[in-house]
Amino acid sequence: MKKLIAALAVFAILANAPPAQAFPFSGPQGDDDDSAYYVDIEPFVNGATVAKAGTLGRGICARLSEGHSEGQLIAMMSQLPNGTVSDAKYIVHAAEWHYCPDYY
Repeated sequence: MKKLIAALAVFAILANAPPAQAFPFSGPQGDDDDSAYYVDIEPFVNGATVAKAGTLGRGICARLSEGHSEGQLIAMMSQLPNGTVSDAKYIVHAAEWHYCPDYY
């Protein structure tokens, strides 16, 4: 009986615990990490390297700070060879996550 009560107490504690924080991308938000951004976008960008990923991510943030909208950037990127809107959205959001979290 004591084991049952102890098990129920543990279950009650775990049931009320906040969920674990899951990041939608590699690394913490605002990490400015080219390698983490590369890991996120590599499946969607042909010929990506860590250096090219960093240049792309910072370029996306520069365009946002110049006044381009997220939608404009997604539309432009989706027009690239083999580009899709969902891939472009992921690439832009990952850039925001890593390099310019104020836009995420």
